[in-house]
Amino acid sequence: MLLPYADFVKSLFRGTRISSIVDQGPADVVQVSSTCLSEIRYDILTHQLGVTFRESGNSYEYYQVPEDEYQELVASISIGGEYNNIIKGSYL
Repeated sequence: MLLPYADFVKSLFRGTRISSIVDQGPADVVQVSSTCLSEIRYDILTHQLGVTFRESGNSYEYYQVPEDEYQELVASISIGGEYNNIIKGSYL
């Protein structure tokens, strides 16, 4: 029996800081337990990454982000640190 896509993706990141995943077709909305970010959105077709900051509620969009960098971000032990290292300032 196959898992629903969101459950399958969540199983890949078991033990990480993911609180929930909402599967929206080609896009995922991931609620994360991070002191920096509250939500990460990724569209696999457009490679668009969106992040929402926990404290301010501000959201930012990044374009042409490779899927492997999105996966590294959500699987990271320090999501804020990984965001600063691989996303911030690298994509417009």
